[in-house]
Amino acid sequence: DAAPSFPGGLRGARGKRDATPGGRGAPRIGFRVTPRGATLVAEARRRLDIRQLALSIHDASFPSHDLDSGRGTPYSSASHALAEMVAALGFDVIQLGPQGESSPDNPSPYDTTAFSRSSLSIDLASLLEKDSGSLLTKEELLVALDGRPAVSARRADHRFREGRGPGASELRARIDGFSRANRDWLSRDGLYETLAELHGGRGFRQWPEPDRRLPNPEPGEAKHFERRRQEVEQRFPERLAFHDFTQYLAHAQHERFRQRLHGLDLRIYGDLQIGLADRDVWALEP
Repeated sequence: DAAPSFPGGLRGARGKRDATPGGRGAPRIGFRVTPRGATLVAEARRRLDIRQLALSIHDASFPSHDLDSGRGTPYSSASHALAEMVAALGFDVIQLGPQGESSPDNPSPYDTTAFSRSSLSIDLASLLEKDSGSLLTKEELLVALDGRPAVSARRADHRFREGRGPGASELRARIDGFSRANRDWLSRDGLYETLAELHGGRGFRQWPEPDRRLPNPEPGEAKHFERRRQEVEQRFPERLAFHDFTQYLAHAQHERFRQRLHGLDLRIYGDLQIGLADRDVWALEP
């Protein structure tokens, strides 16, 4: 196929898919700007007084990959190809939407968590790679995706806890370090997710006592509330560990995303929430 051409000195070269583990990858768009194109972009920005050119895009609107989960992710190889194109077109910034975890009854990204990243943005194809423990084969991931994206992460977490996958032991060490460094909010948010699942997905205002006020006991209730916390942690260790696992993946993938964009001289801006997630109100209200 001939490479597509664009006005103003831009050319796009069709390339092969990236050769990455598990057969994943995305077409490399290979945009490049000719000297004339660069001059025209700079002159257009000067005349329009554009000092910074930003692309605003929420995580779900990024391209996915050939292992499509039905939701985009900024961390896929296809999104990296998009970032290369955006940089070639003269953009300075990619502005993301709020990055927190939403709740089942309120999917708005503007009412998400302050600390936990959205597990829906995890690039599931990365579970095939050694850096993520090579926890699934491509065939297993495709089967899991026939259910829903969360099934894929849970299956990978099960493999991880079994110690399966050539990179599982190294991955465990990284997750342990991440968990120690972020124990305060990880344990708090993991406990909330566990209790929400225990109470049928309802928000904390509909939970029975003491769970509804577990982080904020009144005088004289501290010992009783602490016993309840320990009971939940002992009953549901796998659920709590799953939260640590997904949060490590989300944070690690975001850091790699930052490094990729910095390599393209693109800055990352993030939109802020305008509301509070239930779990943050539950944990932090006085």
